[in-house]
Amino acid sequence: MSIPYFYEPSILSGQTSFTLNEISSKHCVQVLRMQENQRVDITNGLGYLFEATILTEHKKNTLVQIQSEKFIAASSQKITLGIGLLKNLTRLEWLLEKQRKWAYTKSCPCFVNILYLKNLNWIGFKIFCSRP
Repeated sequence: MSIPYFYEPSILSGQTSFTLNEISSKHCVQVLRMQENQRVDITNGLGYLFEATILTEHKKNTLVQIQSEKFIAASSQKITLGIGLLKNLTRLEWLLEKQRKWAYTKSCPCFVNILYLKNLNWIGFKIFCSRP
């Protein structure tokens, strides 16, 4: 089983112990059924990764002891995502939410012309990206 990864924005560098919030604690103890002395990874969203072990398990406030911490610098790579516009607006909203999580720097709506030649049974795509 892979090591679970929790997001805790209130954890700071230099702490030796930390109490998970109620949602993370419940997921850790009831859903994943983790017990004392098992390892978890915690991030604060600012580039820090904390490796910790569970000291006391509780569904509302699980206490972990931080074993180590390391800073992971943000990638300097810039990624552009080309999006073919969808009829279903919900899917487009989902994709834009994921774009933020996956750290794409820019999205480019693409207008697609589909050419279907019945005799040759061939589909050609011409993609034109709009420029922001």
